[in-house]
Amino acid sequence: MLCAIMGLGIPSTGIRSFHAQTEFKGLVDMWSFIADRVTSRYGRVVSILIWISAPIALFLLSPSLTDVSSSNQEDFLPTGVESTKAMAYMQQHFPTGGIPGILVYRNEGGISQEQLLSIENDVQWLRTQSGEGFLGDITSIFDSPDLDEVLFSPDKSTMLVFFSVVGSTAFTSEVLQSEIKILRDRIITDRDDDLTVWLTGPVGIFDDAVRIFLSIDLRITLTSVLIVLVILLAIYRAPILAVLPIISAGLAYMAASAIVAILADSADLIVTSQATSIMVVLIFGAGTDYTLFISSRFKEQLSRGVKPVEGISESLARIGPPIVSSALTTIFSMLALGLATLRSFQILGPILALGMVFAIIAGLTFMPAVLSLLGKKAYWPRKIPVIGNEARTVVPNSGFWARVGAWVGKRPLFTALSSVILLLAMSTGVLTIKPSFDLLGSLPRDTSSVQGYEIMKESFPAGSVDPTTVIVVLNDDVVENLEVIDSITILLNGVDGVHRVTSPSRPFGYRDTLLEVEDVRSNLPVIPSSECCIPGVPAIEQLSPLGRERIQSDGLGTIEELVEDGEIAPEQIGLASVFALMTESISQSGDVARIQVIFEGDPGALETLDKIEDLRNILETEDRPIIEEILVGGNTAVQFDTREANRRDIKVIAPVVLAIIFVILAILVRALVAPLDLLGSVLLSFLGSLGISVYFFQNVLGHDGVGS
Repeated sequence: MLCAIMGLGIPSTGIRSFHAQTEFKGLVDMWSFIADRVTSRYGRVVSILIWISAPIALFLLSPSLTDVSSSNQEDFLPTGVESTKAMAYMQQHFPTGGIPGILVYRNEGGISQEQLLSIENDVQWLRTQSGEGFLGDITSIFDSPDLDEVLFSPDKSTMLVFFSVVGSTAFTSEVLQSEIKILRDRIITDRDDDLTVWLTGPVGIFDDAVRIFLSIDLRITLTSVLIVLVILLAIYRAPILAVLPIISAGLAYMAASAIVAILADSADLIVTSQATSIMVVLIFGAGTDYTLFISSRFKEQLSRGVKPVEGISESLARIGPPIVSSALTTIFSMLALGLATLRSFQILGPILALGMVFAIIAGLTFMPAVLSLLGKKAYWPRKIPVIGNEARTVVPNSGFWARVGAWVGKRPLFTALSSVILLLAMSTGVLTIKPSFDLLGSLPRDTSSVQGYEIMKESFPAGSVDPTTVIVVLNDDVVENLEVIDSITILLNGVDGVHRVTSPSRPFGYRDTLLEVEDVRSNLPVIPSSECCIPGVPAIEQLSPLGRERIQSDGLGTIEELVEDGEIAPEQIGLASVFALMTESISQSGDVARIQVIFEGDPGALETLDKIEDLRNILETEDRPIIEEILVGGNTAVQFDTREANRRDIKVIAPVVLAIIFVILAILVRALVAPLDLLGSVLLSFLGSLGISVYFFQNVLGHDGVGS
């Protein structure tokens, strides 16, 4: 939405129309000087050589912009928001938590015993990968039989296996994708047991999204080039002139993207993966627009019998000021994104402004230099008849646009009112806009992550695909204060829309009759640890010290080995499993607890995002001295914080952009009424195009909402 608002900064046609009626002698003289240098005998050769060699050299020396871009939304959140604080605690205290992934196993007729053995073999293979440092926590019914009702559907047709990909700086996105491909090949592709398996959860969504967005970037680039080429061929019916603007925009994009990639690689500039797509559209769209006006004015000069060098010099002197003026509104509007709290927009603004700078420089140097060399050959196979200056002063009475102009001139009031009414009708779609922050909803329906999620929803809560994490920091040992953790667990479980809460005090989820939320504090603080819903500290101490130490360090996977070594008695396997699940949710330091909240609804839906605020509000009432901090994190919390920051940024930046445009227009046209007219027409056009887009995507294509 905020990126769309930046489109307000391109009232270029209006600026040019006012420039056509206003004489800026100083600007014309300056651009005459520039034009003479660019189109001189040696100047045009130097200009062409620089524009061909410099972008190519930068492109070859720089990394790919896509490779150094980030797809992690948390990288672009405002500094200090709660979800990023929770993430920092997760990385510090639960390093094996990583990025959650879910394997969804399905057999409509019911999973057989043979297939259960096959799934168990998969789990064992996952544990070997865990030993190599790629995977972290792995949860299945084979390690925790008590989780049967959580991981196995009631009709026994669907089973879930949870795992995590360890978040480490050693693993780039390419390495992660490579490892995920190995997992897909081993567990999903190479099967002979009649089970269908999908990879979903954040890991699956990330992998599908990266692959799709990479292909989208290529398609956007090719589509942009093709559309521009078709339009130019239709307008000029001259292949050389149709290709030149594309070459100019392409060179500008190569130079701008290479510089951004170098900064991202060497200066740790975090670039959003959207930057590539938006920059392509912006440079090819605006760059082609500017070159069209130059070539049109150049054609007029040639038709008057002016020589190519003098003609392009005169064209550039006259068209340069309005083109630069219109570009300035876009550049300053982009720079206004620096006022955003979302770091994605803070970084995106200067990147797009840089792209516009290169687009305008290429249009005003490379194109004039080439046109001055080609002259009339640029318009081949069409011929440009010389009609002289006197004939050019006569307004032609034929032609489509001549008839349109004449019709509008005779009915100005009717035309204006009709246009306003039409645009207002188109703008009504804005009233129905439904912002979407759900990455899963933006993926094609045939991707593994989406299909797996749809299968999950048939037998499990929709929120199971991506639980929300609550971090509780105590100033004492968590195990010794399980009643505090249990109090928080019950509070969370009492929030409307929450399906299940798991915590160190209730590793299998809350199964008992819920206490009323208002009774929690009067009842829970008096419950000793030994009477909490898991076997308390006295029961846990029945396990040998070595057994507890091994379980804490190696997790569930070591229990079988401990039984074989005699460190754990067979009748203690259940207790050991409970202790392992409990310790997975407690930091090594012992003072930080991790609580998982599973919502009933889609974790990316707007209704679920609102539940994050409910969780935070109720947790604010937990003000015991033993509690240092409680933070709500996870992807749903990240999306919630993104939405709140986005709302704030729109309210702040949209008026600033409008003010910037008005000031620039007022300075350029030296008037107050004309800028208001221009600004109003651009704003109304923006709302009309946005309204039609919303209607098309939400009502025709059936999208759940419009990405924000």
